[in-house]
Amino acid sequence: ALYEPFLKKDPRIVMGPDFRETFLKGGYYRATWDDKLTILALNTNMFSVNIKEHVITAAHAAAQLAWLEDSVEDAPGKILIIGHTPPSLSLYELYSHRALKQNWHEDWFYMFNSVCSKHKEKIIATFWGHEHEDTFSLNERGVLVYSLPSVSPVYSSQPAYTIAQISEKGELVDLHTYNTWLEFYSIAETPPPYSALIPLLCNSIYS
Repeated sequence: ALYEPFLKKDPRIVMGPDFRETFLKGGYYRATWDDKLTILALNTNMFSVNIKEHVITAAHAAAQLAWLEDSVEDAPGKILIIGHTPPSLSLYELYSHRALKQNWHEDWFYMFNSVCSKHKEKIIATFWGHEHEDTFSLNERGVLVYSLPSVSPVYSSQPAYTIAQISEKGELVDLHTYNTWLEFYSIAETPPPYSALIPLLCNSIYS
């Protein structure tokens, strides 16, 4: 019942055959685009160090990761993994407290990386939110872990958004980020325009 209100979907996206079951059970799902790209959306609350055991059990998290691996293996084309909290160090803890703290529990972090390692040729990238920062890293197996910027100015960040450029073959070509200078346009009392930043040049990262 928790996820029932979110079942409205974009008719241009074809959801996987198990969409209703996995979404209602755990808030995760898969969608396909012309059989060339499969989007696997994770519910990262299950992996977060901030979620208590009595709210989400280890069995729920393990079941989602098992579903992830099965979905990656079954996908006909390339794969894009998305979620809220990234499998990385917390930037908030790093910047605010100079602390090295993982966003995910260690077991789920290593299980996720194991899936990425085995299927790195199929996974074009992993996209995440949560950090409100436009940052990226390559994990130890060469999978792109990209944290999307936020349009919200919370945490003193400038509003920004990113557009992913994906080819007809389902390949990630590039990422284009646009940001604005909120303080200046607030004083000027004019709608803030968004300016393009330098493209990420994904091909250069992987080469």
